[in-house]
Amino acid sequence: MNKLLLTVSLTLTFMAFSLHADPQRDIDESTVILTGKVHESCVELKVGESVEYTFESDALLSYNVHYHAGEEIIFPVTEHEAINESNAFTAEADQVYCLMWTNSSDDQVTVRYSYKLRDPAG
Repeated sequence: MNKLLLTVSLTLTFMAFSLHADPQRDIDESTVILTGKVHESCVELKVGESVEYTFESDALLSYNVHYHAGEEIIFPVTEHEAINESNAFTAEADQVYCLMWTNSSDDQVTVRYSYKLRDPAG
């Protein structure tokens, strides 16, 4: 049952981002990540579109940007630990890209993040 709920939840999340993937849309959110859990924010991008992002958290988190190509996971931003970061990446494939934070600490962590989607001209 939990697996089904997770699948439905992730599907709805992907659909929500896909339906609203406006190249100039700004995202500004905050969430609490429980111990041992992850948070993903995903967006569908076309080749050449870019994402400018920033985040800040209460404690060290593992962070990456990835997408799935069949069985392979591609990391445009490799996994690393950070409390905050400002960066950008450009889509090299038409894919759903996910910004992902993992909380390995003993306490819940709040992460505040924002990103801007930019088309190739912008």
